[in-house]
Amino acid sequence: MLDEKNRKVALVTGASGGIGREIAEILLAKGYDLLLIARSLGKLEEIREKFKSIASDQTVTILQADLSRSESPKMIFDFANDRNISVDILVNNAGVGISGAIDEYSEEALLKMILLNVFSLTALCKYFSPQMKERRSGNILNIASLGGYQPVPYLAAYAASKSYVLNF
Repeated sequence: MLDEKNRKVALVTGASGGIGREIAEILLAKGYDLLLIARSLGKLEEIREKFKSIASDQTVTILQADLSRSESPKMIFDFANDRNISVDILVNNAGVGISGAIDEYSEEALLKMILLNVFSLTALCKYFSPQMKERRSGNILNIASLGGYQPVPYLAAYAASKSYVLNF
């Protein structure tokens, strides 16, 4: 249970690579315990082992979750609460883009992208922000994209989902 050590905890989605992994490493270096979320359990396990070798006194908890599934945000929130993990920083980094003409998108791919980029980000804010508000402390970082600032040909739905993030 992370809270028993009275240290700050950062939850990072999309933590198995790219920006999410880099943000997690920066937060680890700043002394945060981590709750790392990604679809790839193998990558999460590798990162946990690497981070343990960097900062052996900090806790790195991992959870495999697919944020393109509507039940995942609540599952993550329940996981944290069941383990008395009080999230001080929520980093909504997970995201995916689909490209091509809109009439070429499969409905399944479009739905998964919107669930991941829009719904899950919003739901995680909804679940974790009341605890931050109650403690009168906490931060949320929602990662968008330069594509969110303008329409992008053949990335229209992705750019629109990232515009949502910017405006949310």
